Amino acid sequence: MNTTPYNKETLAAMLEAERIALDPNVEGYNNLDLLFKDLKA
Repeated sequence: MNTTPYNKETLAAMLEAERIALDPNVEGYNNLDLLFKDLKA
């Protein structure tokens, strides 16, 4: 019996997002202008 409303792919994505959020070595952005600048590069 499945006790979660999420499928395997969604659960895997949620775990990956949590891992990324908690990893201090993963680069992130606090400034949208810098984010978009890097995306355009």
